[in-house]
Amino acid sequence: MDSDTDLVARMDWVSTEHDVDALLKVMAGWMEHERLEELVERLPGCLAGRIGVASVVVIQETSGERVVKAAHVQGEVSSLEAWGQRLNVGALAARPGPAELAPPEDEPWASGLTLPLDLGEGVEAVLALLSWTRPFDRRSRRLASRLAQGAAATLKRARQAALAEEARDRAQQQAQAWEARATQALAMVHGLGEGVVTLNEAGEVTFANASVARLLGQPVEVLQGRDFHGLVHPQGRCGGDGEPCALELAISRGAEVRSHQDTFERSDGMRFTTLTTIGPQPDASAGRGLVAAIRDLSDYQNMKARQLLNDRMVAAGTLAAGMAHEINNPLAFVDANMRFALQALQGGSEVSPASMEEALIEALDGVQRMRRIVEGMGVFGRGAGESRGWINLEQCLADAMVVSAGEVKRVATLRRVGEPLGQVRANAAQMTLVLVNLLMNVVHAFDASHASPEVVVRTARTQEAESIEVRDNGRGMSGALSAQIFDPFFTTQPAGRGTGLGLFVARSLIHELGGELGCESRPGEGSCFRVVLPLAEAAG
Repeated sequence: MDSDTDLVARMDWVSTEHDVDALLKVMAGWMEHERLEELVERLPGCLAGRIGVASVVVIQETSGERVVKAAHVQGEVSSLEAWGQRLNVGALAARPGPAELAPPEDEPWASGLTLPLDLGEGVEAVLALLSWTRPFDRRSRRLASRLAQGAAATLKRARQAALAEEARDRAQQQAQAWEARATQALAMVHGLGEGVVTLNEAGEVTFANASVARLLGQPVEVLQGRDFHGLVHPQGRCGGDGEPCALELAISRGAEVRSHQDTFERSDGMRFTTLTTIGPQPDASAGRGLVAAIRDLSDYQNMKARQLLNDRMVAAGTLAAGMAHEINNPLAFVDANMRFALQALQGGSEVSPASMEEALIEALDGVQRMRRIVEGMGVFGRGAGESRGWINLEQCLADAMVVSAGEVKRVATLRRVGEPLGQVRANAAQMTLVLVNLLMNVVHAFDASHASPEVVVRTARTQEAESIEVRDNGRGMSGALSAQIFDPFFTTQPAGRGTGLGLFVARSLIHELGGELGCESRPGEGSCFRVVLPLAEAAG
């Protein structure tokens, strides 16, 4: 087959049918070796001198980017390319076939022919053939149409191949990006301090991160495919009270269970407390599987136990002076009445039996008051264990008021109003300490110059819950300050006087019982701490 150079050398201004067929065969073979940009660069040179003296190819993307390539038998193309930049491609590409083109006044060519090039969606293209002297007749128009169709077919195939390659490259890049993100996400999940596990519909482990493996004392690969409930409850028991675990609740409810406290068992038999949130997997294509987030509460419980011990010690030290005053009062009249009775018995004075009885009754009353104070102080000697049972909330409040009365009464009057309280399921020592904390907080609520300082403990019951309010008429707090008082390590006391964990631990304990601990305060009006707990009947 003749090369492009051979064809150009033996073609007149107007090619024959045979010449056009030969050129179309040459263009059809371009696809094997050249890319679209190279074809667009080459096409004008192949057409110039065959039909017309010059040819211009203009391609415009929908993005607005325009490519103009031109060729002239004498070689000068800058003015042709500038003319092509000004061409109305959209209007010319919309025409169904060849169209005559009149030259502008400043152009040297005499006649032009434009032909649309169908390169596919998203692009408009035209081929312009220009003549300086000879007009385009019917035959040249027909041959030009054939060449334009062949050129368009070649360019379209090249463009489709380029688009396919771009799409393939983008797909590969996206796949690599997703793979990188998946690898990063997997590394993050494995690096979490909390355990993450996914389960299929049968409750079998489909994924477990390193934290779950560490919690359960087994390698990740051993956990795969295992029954999760059997892993964490090998004895079939979910907790000491026989309550359902988070997994059982999620399955029975068909919905997410948040922050449920469970007791898990490791492979070595050690039991530990967890906080578990479990619910349906967010990916609907995963079927009815579940995903669970598991937090080991061992460190928190150890911290809480240390804080409770610290609170007992701090409270005991703080209350020591007040307790001494509270005991000295009844001790003084016990001493006086016992001396009175002793002198009467020794015959030192004439005393009627009624007076003797009254003195002994008052002495006994003083002893009972001291016993109640000592019994109330027992909360500082009992352990801070986690065991819970049905406790008398009224007794916890009474003990708290007895042991804190001396310290509170140094700065304000203390009185109790409201209904008797019922039972709740809790730890008596912890509950008493919570109430002592709330009562001791009011000691810092008053200035020395405060007029008529008062602390009122108000109790109330509804069908669902019972509440305890500790209200003072002290200096109060701003909204910003009251919003932080339950944060860990936040304290308004001088350095060394408080840990900032008392109210944080108190609220945590109340939340674990299904209750609420909140505070309302206004500057200059005082503060009110309110505990709300479910009644024994509601809780049961």
